[in-house]
Amino acid sequence: MKVLFAASECAPFVKSGGLGDVIGALPSVLNKYGADARVILPKYSTIPKEFTDRMKNIEFFEVELGWRKLYCGILELEHEGVHYYFVDNEYFFKRPELYGYDDDCERFAFFSKAILKFVKGSKTYTPDVIHCNDWHTGLIPLFKREIFGQNKKLEAIKTVFTIHNIKHQGIFNKYWFGDLLGLYGIEKAWKTLEMNGSINYMKAGIIKADRVTTVSPTYSKEITNSYYGEGLESVIASLDQEVTGILNGINYKHVDFDKGKTKAQLQEKMGFEIRDDVPLITMISRLTAQKGLDLVAHVMDELAMEDVQMIFLGSGEAHYENMLKHFESRYPKNVKSILSFDEELAEKLYMGADIFLMPSYFEPCGISQLLAMQYGTIPIARETGGLLDTVIPYNHYTGEGTGFSFSNINAHEFLFTIKRALDVYKNDKPAWRKLKRTAAATEFSWNKSAEEYMRLYESIT
Repeated sequence: MKVLFAASECAPFVKSGGLGDVIGALPSVLNKYGADARVILPKYSTIPKEFTDRMKNIEFFEVELGWRKLYCGILELEHEGVHYYFVDNEYFFKRPELYGYDDDCERFAFFSKAILKFVKGSKTYTPDVIHCNDWHTGLIPLFKREIFGQNKKLEAIKTVFTIHNIKHQGIFNKYWFGDLLGLYGIEKAWKTLEMNGSINYMKAGIIKADRVTTVSPTYSKEITNSYYGEGLESVIASLDQEVTGILNGINYKHVDFDKGKTKAQLQEKMGFEIRDDVPLITMISRLTAQKGLDLVAHVMDELAMEDVQMIFLGSGEAHYENMLKHFESRYPKNVKSILSFDEELAEKLYMGADIFLMPSYFEPCGISQLLAMQYGTIPIARETGGLLDTVIPYNHYTGEGTGFSFSNINAHEFLFTIKRALDVYKNDKPAWRKLKRTAAATEFSWNKSAEEYMRLYESIT
């Protein structure tokens, strides 16, 4: 099974979030199951020199966008057993950031068309499936059908479109439709792309792909209703087949560590009192509304009155950064905030903390709860998306569970759940030890995900 992953980011070359982690991990696991999975992404100027020095130019051609003919180079690199292709055009990709530009519509239309032209002309690799990821590649299934539809080679290739986060859809001015996309006069293409008077790349991917997936079973159901669907719920409901939810995994590290020692090191580093009996609570997150920071704001004053220590790590919207700094100055003995992302510190927090907060308003899959659980750090999560699929709520009567959860976007419910966890931590040590063991023994590896994707690919080819 030959699968070409088309994505806007991929670790370790470049990433801004969970999408980069997924594309950096899944193809290599699929290859262990007999696939020939490869990845194609833009050749951003921010890719480290250690990788660009090893890339080989394999071909170049012109890509037509409307009336323009634009240079495109393709470079190749094999890294840790996976082949990677990079789409080169410095005008589009020699920039300090990945996204957020006025011409993102043009940049990723170019990227999508370049991929199809590369596959069409390649004499060395013809995929059975092009696996598209998020709005940046939503045009690939549309272009394949409407622009390259007469090409027998491309016609035989199937497309899968994965929604990693439906909130970000790639919405642009309708006047790009003809001039940029070259779709003048194709009425069904306009119906596919148009939404509320604009063009919507994610909508095109959802409608035109042979199969649509998302990154957890619960999220695949949630996006069929208006609260989570971000306006696309009716489009999803109109599909011939249900969206398939396949849970993301993580790469497990078998690390020898001493949780108590790591906790003490963190307490010392943060200027906290070094105590084993006080619960160390952490939250590692982008500071955005989606992550439930408003719930945190509502409970902090009461939570700070408890005998707890809290460490927040992450950056984002200014008012949330200011909020955390306010609480740190107000409660210096038990609240610390580091307003940046420090990967080494994040791993220490996953290892050394007792409790991990994840009160997300929505969470397509979530990686942080899985990273915390592997080290016996107990998540407190809202029951949404992948959090509902991965965190088993603690049962006081049976002792079963891997964390604590609450269902509503409600600060009192969140606070009550935290206090429930604190009660078990302080007053039922055997139950807490069992919780830690169960959480650490629960495995969400990429192997199960890879098996499900292989079955999906086989079903459409």
